Amino acid sequence: MTTTVRISEPGGTFCSGVLIAPDLNAYPKARTRLVLSCAHFLRKHPCPFEVQAPGMPKNQLIDVRCQKFGDLAVGLLATPAPPRKLMALSSRRGQLWRTRTCTSGYGGGETQELKHRFGRILWPIPWAFARDFSTHVRGGATLWNNPKVVRGDSGGPVCQGEEIIGVQSLIMDPLGVDLGLATTSQVAPFKQWMHHAIKELYLANEVQDS
Repeated sequence: MTTTVRISEPGGTFCSGVLIAPDLNAYPKARTRLVLSCAHFLRKHPCPFEVQAPGMPKNQLIDVRCQKFGDLAVGLLATPAPPRKLMALSSRRGQLWRTRTCTSGYGGGETQELKHRFGRILWPIPWAFARDFSTHVRGGATLWNNPKVVRGDSGGPVCQGEEIIGVQSLIMDPLGVDLGLATTSQVAPFKQWMHHAIKELYLANEVQDS
């Protein structure tokens, strides 16, 4: 499993995220200062954010880069996280139906307990929007999950096998009824943007290495 983190702002609201390597590749055990999450939460609040995960000292997200007209975001931790398994970001879009997905996040209560929600990709979607247009997804996919994805899981990694294929962005809940359908922002079409965002974060914060 990935190292999924809980990202909270001073007002108490939170989202999820995942530690990633600077080159977006997999490592069995490595330190990193980078977190992949959702833009719709991080762009609403100023840095710093508190970052927590089981067995990891509290840290802070001190700077972020959010995708324009999309829901991916990359953030920089104040200090490197302890050595952890880091999963690769996929260079392929998620496989439809035949391959199971796992969405990890901290939604669904105040216990701060990490939960894993299993599902399958139903269909790709080029664009998706929240009802109030606060969240925009490009190059996404619709998933069916059981258990259902809930608020607070946003930004958590969506994985197929040993790769991260996206982050959780939206849930479908017309009239407040959660249908068990969710939208993920896929990472494969935007890896070049992520490399650029990481370079910007490193330059702006004078980071020599991860």
